[in-house]
Amino acid sequence: MGEEKFTEFCVDVLKEEGYSPKIEEDGTVVFKCGESHLYFWRDKDAPDFMRLVHLCNCECEDETERKKLFSTATEINRIRKILKTSALGELGEEVVEFSVEALVDSREQFKLHLQYWIDLLMSTPRTFVERLKANLKE
Repeated sequence: MGEEKFTEFCVDVLKEEGYSPKIEEDGTVVFKCGESHLYFWRDKDAPDFMRLVHLCNCECEDETERKKLFSTATEINRIRKILKTSALGELGEEVVEFSVEALVDSREQFKLHLQYWIDLLMSTPRTFVERLKANLKE
């Protein structure tokens, strides 16, 4: 499936579901869900592969907090196997990336899984913060 076809049905399905997607210059489809923005990223070398991503900013005050941030990301990865959690960035400017990756070869398959992916990405940051708070108390 080509990038244009994916972008077209991605936008159409998101609109059908009540979202207002936009296409960024690089072809990324972005839409607002609650107070968050979610992004569909594509790999140009793997046309059926896509990632739905939720980025959350985080500021660690020191290396101890930063290590707890990374260990919490690893913990969430063990709990939520379908979702990847990554901590990125420099000290004080960390970003936690939550993402679901999938091979999507049809509009129907995309529509079937979309709400599950969104629900997973919107609920995981709460779980992450709860676990991070507990880990910081240790």
